[in-house]
Amino acid sequence: SVRNPVDLTAGVTDEMYEAVLGILRADPGVDGIMMSLELQPPKVTDRLIEVAAGTRSSKGAPVVVSAFGGGRTSEMLMSLEKAGIPAYPTIWRAVRALKALSERGTYLARMK
Repeated sequence: SVRNPVDLTAGVTDEMYEAVLGILRADPGVDGIMMSLELQPPKVTDRLIEVAAGTRSSKGAPVVVSAFGGGRTSEMLMSLEKAGIPAYPTIWRAVRALKALSERGTYLARMK
C-alpha cells in the first residue's frame, strides 16, 4: 500500500527489506523494529540473513525477527540466530522479545 510503506506485500524483495530497515533505523522516533518475514515470496532469498545481520550495529533501533510461512522456516530462524539476530517462529514471541528490550533500556536509563 502506498499509504503504508512498511507493508511490503507479497512482491517484497531482499532490497525492499533492506531499504525499509535503513529508513526505520535512522528514524529517531522508532525505538524497536519487529521484522515479520513471510518466506513464500519468490524474491525473498537467503540474502535476507545478511540484510538483518547488517542491523546489529549499536546505532538505530534494535531488530527482532519473526519468520513463518515456508518449508525453510526453521533453517532461516537458525541462520538468523547464528548471525546474532533474535529470531522467533511466532509474532507473539518476537513482540515479547521487543518488550524485554524496552524494559532493559528503561532499567539501564534509570541506572545512569
